[in-house]
Amino acid sequence: MKIITLIDNLVYTNKLVAEHGLSMYIETTNLKILFDTGQSSLFLQNAKTLGIAIEEIDAVVLSHGHYDHTGGLYKFLEQNDIAKVYAKQAIFTPKYNKEHHFIGTELNEALLHERLVFVNSITKLDDDILSFPTFLYIIR
Repeated sequence: MKIITLIDNLVYTNKLVAEHGLSMYIETTNLKILFDTGQSSLFLQNAKTLGIAIEEIDAVVLSHGHYDHTGGLYKFLEQNDIAKVYAKQAIFTPKYNKEHHFIGTELNEALLHERLVFVNSITKLDDDILSFPTFLYIIR
C-alpha cells in the first residue's frame, strides 16, 4: 500500500507546492483513492509532479465539508470521469466561521451526477479499506 501526501500546509522540496488544506493519494493492490482534495486544484499540480495519473483514480473519499478538504473536488472531477465520490450526508450542509464567512462545500449536481455515494454506515471500499460516516479506516 502507498500513501502519498499531495497537499499539506508545507513542503520540503521546491518541486512541490503547499497550501492550507489536505489531500492524500492512497494506492492498494486493487484501488486508487484520493482522500480529500485540498482547498484548490494545486494538488493536481503536485500529483503530476509525482507521476500520479489523476484520470486513473477509482474513488474520492471526503473527510468533511470544509473548503480546505474539498475545494479541489470539481477540478478533479473535470479531469477524472470514473471515480465515485464517498462522503457523509452532511458534506454539503452550509458551514460558516465565526466571522460568518462561508467555509463549506458548494453542491455541483452536474459534476456529481451518478458519482456521489453517501456513507451512512460502514462502507467497504477495498479488502483493506473501510469508510465510516466520520472517518476512513485502513486495515493493516
